[in-house]
Amino acid sequence: MKLKLGRTINHRHQMLKNLAISILLYEKVTTTYAKAKAVKPLVDNAINIAKNNDLASRRQLLSIFLHNKNVVEKLLKDLGPRFEKDASGYLKTIKDKPRVGDNAPQVILMLKKSKFIVRETKKDNKENTVKKETIKDKKAISKVK
Repeated sequence: MKLKLGRTINHRHQMLKNLAISILLYEKVTTTYAKAKAVKPLVDNAINIAKNNDLASRRQLLSIFLHNKNVVEKLLKDLGPRFEKDASGYLKTIKDKPRVGDNAPQVILMLKKSKFIVRETKKDNKENTVKKETIKDKKAISKVK
């Protein structure tokens, strides 16, 4: 069963392509759980195509990602070689606090071999809430500890 996400088919396809482009460019995106579940196969497929790194795969990626050359270059030069030994499962989902307006469950989507590191710290002892932080540099971790 495919998720419809309350949109028409054209709107849904464009939204998922835009979300996939954001994930591939920035390597970390916060979105709803339903959208994350729907975009995972699209990102996995794109990275699998990028592993070949030939002209046919470049053209196929250009047709998928609306002729966005920045995404295709990053896929072929950076992400394809980075995930060369992995078969699938390039994204990890981390649960985040619900969205303020409509209480929709939020997740953070990240590439597994990403430059971001997730660290969990307790914020309040009263409420036992967990705050998730992403740290861009490994040098910053030593300063935080």
